[in-house]
Amino acid sequence: MRPFGCGVFIRDFLLGLGPFGSPNIDPKKGAATQDIFYHYKLALHTAYAEEAVDRENKQRIDAGKSIYSPEEYAERVDRYLKRLPYKLVKARYYSFQRYFHWLKQLEWVEPTGEEVRSAM
Repeated sequence: MRPFGCGVFIRDFLLGLGPFGSPNIDPKKGAATQDIFYHYKLALHTAYAEEAVDRENKQRIDAGKSIYSPEEYAERVDRYLKRLPYKLVKARYYSFQRYFHWLKQLEWVEPTGEEVRSAM
């Protein structure tokens, strides 16, 4: 199961709330679909890493050891983030684009007219 849904993330991201550690954007300007997908996937990976460290903390409590300090906790989360495979989370860009297409058809999101140049 996912720790949060795609729709919730997109809504909060486009409202400029910076959900789940993502950056705040200007709601009037919006963001490119690729950027939203990148931050969504990063937030999912971070949630998985934090959950793994929380499980470790629970095991430490059960073993009678002290929990990780905030510095150790951040270090462990970073360690898990580096070790997580990119495709661990089943979010795929094609599915994300289709989801956005449905949101456009429902007129819940609208294109801004700005285009982002791609570069090699």
